[in-house]
Amino acid sequence: MDNFKYHITMAVVSSICNVRLLPLDIIRHFSVIDGEVSLGARQDKIEYMDIVPGSGSVADEDDGSGKFTKKIAFKVKGTFRKEREYRRFNTLKVVMMYQNEVGETRVSGSLSNPLSVKITRQGGLIQFSLTGTDSTSDGILVE
Repeated sequence: MDNFKYHITMAVVSSICNVRLLPLDIIRHFSVIDGEVSLGARQDKIEYMDIVPGSGSVADEDDGSGKFTKKIAFKVKGTFRKEREYRRFNTLKVVMMYQNEVGETRVSGSLSNPLSVKITRQGGLIQFSLTGTDSTSDGILVE
């Protein structure tokens, strides 16, 4: 007899690029159908992140109860002035778009389950850590 109630699985994306952060207030529409995401946002307000190659990772952990815990990390180069600009994300909830290692554009977070952002300085780099929970893993953007 098996005493384990939940089976935990984790999907890790080890290489990401073309990262974009979208504060919730710039998103005009957002829908998910069968893992495909359609969204529209004010293009002039999307924050395009110039991440340090090899510094990004995305982990989706499924605890077996239908809840995914998302942990995302990446680093960007930046002056102290740029760091001050980025710190506004510490108070915002966001949706993140990124390209994975096979070239798919994925979407992490949603309007009802956005990501929280924490920014710290590590040496000469700015570390972004994003976390959140959702009922699905990251969807694929349909354009």
